[in-house]
Amino acid sequence: EGTPGRRFDTILWNIGNEFNQMACSPNCTQGQIDTVSQASATSIATAITNLINAGVPRGNIWLLSTIDGGMTPLAIQNGLVNYGRNISNTYNQDLQDAIVGMGIHYVDAYALFHDLAVNFTNITQAYPGSGDVNTYMWWNGNHPTARMHQLVADYLATLL
Repeated sequence: EGTPGRRFDTILWNIGNEFNQMACSPNCTQGQIDTVSQASATSIATAITNLINAGVPRGNIWLLSTIDGGMTPLAIQNGLVNYGRNISNTYNQDLQDAIVGMGIHYVDAYALFHDLAVNFTNITQAYPGSGDVNTYMWWNGNHPTARMHQLVADYLATLL
């Protein structure tokens, strides 16, 4: 029901873990990437449709793209920068295609992560477990630190 006078928004952010779980990874063909990407984008579009059908106003739904998979420590350390970027770009295009005409908000997290990287002194390595975690963009090989999540949340708050 909610609090009178308050706006409630729904934010969807699919980072793309399904690509890390592909049996062929990191040697997937473009066709294999396309298949998983399109299925995932369709799944997100279905979830958005379900939200709309459940009464969530379109203007209250926010979809964040996936980040640049080539900028993660895992991709950098394993020489997979271009591979990670290709997956991200493919998926983000499929997401945009899947939500055409839905009237929801789309946030380019790929670009946002690049913009926010200036807030960290270490953007290529995962936090090693000691020292100031707030200087690291990445908690581990694929996941951002709490500070990065907070910066994303702060940015989103400016859009609401």
